[in-house]
Parts: sequence; structure tokens; C-alpha cells
Amino acid sequence: MNLLFDTNIIISIARSTNPVKAVELLNPNAELIYISIASIAEVQSIAFQNNW
Repeated sequence: MNLLFDTNIIISIARSTNPVKAVELLNPNAELIYISIASIAEVQSIAFQNNW
């Protein structure tokens, strides 16, 4: 089963102190992870607004 990560998941991973462990926790079977174009745009917008 493939996974589709939403914006809130991506931001949580990015803010995590250990992003590799966070991804392993969310995806223990190492399935394919997809991110929509809309989520990429939202993350970029949030990052720009917060000067990340």
C-alpha cells in the first residue's frame, strides 16, 4: 500500500528532532510515499511566510 502524506504530516516531520525516525514510525514497511503538488505548494508558502 502506498502512502500519501498531507501538509500537516510533512510539516510535523520537518519540525521533528529526528525526521528519519518520524518517517520510520509513520511508514514502518518502507512503502512508497507520495506528496501532492498542492501539499508542496502549501509547505513552500508556509515556509516563506515564516522565513524558514
